[in-house]
Amino acid sequence: MARLASLLLPLLLAAVALPARADLASALDAHPGGAALRALAREGRELERADQLAASADRFERLAGALPAEPEPLWRLARLAWRHSERLPVASEEARLAGFRRAEAFARASLALDARCAECMFWLAAALGRITTTQGVIESARLAPVIADLLGRAIALEPAGRESADDTTLGNLYHYAAAFYRIVPEWIWLSWVLGVRGDKERSVEYSRRAVAISPARLDYQVELGAGLLCLGTARRRADLLEEGAAVLRHSETLAPFAEARIDRALARVLLERPERACAYARDGWIDIDEADVAAHAGRPAGR
Repeated sequence: MARLASLLLPLLLAAVALPARADLASALDAHPGGAALRALAREGRELERADQLAASADRFERLAGALPAEPEPLWRLARLAWRHSERLPVASEEARLAGFRRAEAFARASLALDARCAECMFWLAAALGRITTTQGVIESARLAPVIADLLGRAIALEPAGRESADDTTLGNLYHYAAAFYRIVPEWIWLSWVLGVRGDKERSVEYSRRAVAISPARLDYQVELGAGLLCLGTARRRADLLEEGAAVLRHSETLAPFAEARIDRALARVLLERPERACAYARDGWIDIDEADVAAHAGRPAGR
């Protein structure tokens, strides 16, 4: 934590003193050591693609120190911290929570440098979401409107960022928003208390958009399948249940990646138990009980 503070403090101070550039490439072109820094950025990206997350983080920490006004090294550090924590065993709750909070700190610092950075908003929303599910959904319910606002603002920007054919900023935003609106309950009173509630139709629409951008993404297809089953169950629509099951069966033909191991397992469970499609599954099954949430919010359930 001390190392994180020593890295972020000068960067946050720089956010006050220096204007953020339009993109990292411009900053590299303008820097006297641009060639060496460009090589550092390239190494960081290549190391992450090779799944060497710690080595990639080292490159981007050095890049962030050399370019304190640039948000990109920081949101990439947030992503690396999130990916590392996502791979830790579910039982390692403290280590996972510390990693997601580290991701949150990097994402907040990047957003402080550029208030219109969609990647910064996405990784902050992703970090807050996993903090919520790791430390307790009910206890962290206050974060729901923050996450919804970040996702809405980022999607409205229609970002064009693309790491590869199957890794785009907009696709990731649609995918994450789909999961968010599927899992958050649709109780009317929740919008009065928190300012946001679930929306199963919106969830499916966002998933369809994500799949249209990257149809080969296993996690996108599984989320679409889960959303269709959730909506079909809630609205008693047999056609949606059939479509959801077909999408999940199709997902089993797609190539997995490290963080998608849970998605593949989720698809198999949901094919057997489609009634669980509205529940969360990355830290074990979390069925959100209205009475518990209402009691925590200080109001009667069902109103």
